[in-house]
Amino acid sequence: MVKILKRKNVARGMHKMNFIKLKKCPYCKNESFDTLTNTSVNFIWKGICNSFIPEFKSSYDYLVHCKECDCIFKHTIPTIDFLNKIYSSEYVDQPAGLTRFKSLFIKNVFDSSVLEVGGGRVGIREICNADYYNLDPNSKYIPEQITGWNIEKLNFDDLDYLKTIRVQNIVACDVIEHLSEPSKLFELASFVLPVSGKLFLHVGQSHLNTVEHIQIQTLHLSSASKNTIKFMAKKYGFKIMNEQTKHETAFVLKRIS
Repeated sequence: MVKILKRKNVARGMHKMNFIKLKKCPYCKNESFDTLTNTSVNFIWKGICNSFIPEFKSSYDYLVHCKECDCIFKHTIPTIDFLNKIYSSEYVDQPAGLTRFKSLFIKNVFDSSVLEVGGGRVGIREICNADYYNLDPNSKYIPEQITGWNIEKLNFDDLDYLKTIRVQNIVACDVIEHLSEPSKLFELASFVLPVSGKLFLHVGQSHLNTVEHIQIQTLHLSSASKNTIKFMAKKYGFKIMNEQTKHETAFVLKRIS
C-alpha cells in the first residue's frame, strides 16, 4: 500500500513539473471561457505516448471553450520544455496523411521561398521551386543561424535572422494544435513575412460541428475553429484568401499589414 501511494505521489509530482493549468485562452489571451461537460480527450495515441510519457494520460484534464475566439483547449497542458522533449523524439516520424491538402497549396504555386514549420510530411519540398527551409528537429533544411527549431523558443535574434532570408511563404500543417502558445505561429508569420507574404495553415481536428461533439487527441492541446483563425488573422494583419473546411480546416492567409 505504501509503494502504491508513493507511485501516485511521484506521478502527481511529475505532472506538476511538466504541466501547467491555463488561466487564459492560448490563442487570444481571453480569460472568459466555459467548461465543456459532454466532451472528452480521445486517447487514440496512448500506445505511442505511454512508452515515454505515461503521465500524459491524466485525470487532471478537461476541455474548455473560449467565448472570445471560439477555440477549444485543454485546461491543463504540457510546458514548452516538455513539448520540446516530446517532439525531439521519434514520434514526429508518424505519418500525417495530408497529401489531399497539397491541392490547396498548389493553387498558390511556390515560385518563391518557403519556411515550413513542422515535419515536412505533406510534400511541400517537392513542389517548391525556390529556397526551402524547415523548422523541425529531424530536418536537414533548418536555417543555419538560429538557436533551435522550436518556434515557441525562438528569440528576437532568431526572428530577425529569419526575416533576413526573405521567405515569402510559411507552411504549417498539423502544427498549431500541438503548441503550448499557438499565437506564437502568428507572431512568427507577422514578423518574418513581408506584406503580401502567405501563411499556409492546416488545423488538425478542427471542430467543424458543435462544441458538444468535440474530441481532442492526446497530443493535441487545442482545436481552432474557422472563427478562431479569422479572429487571429485580423489580430495579426492577415486576410484569408482561400479556405477548405468541408472535413478539416485549411487556409491560405495573406499578410496585408
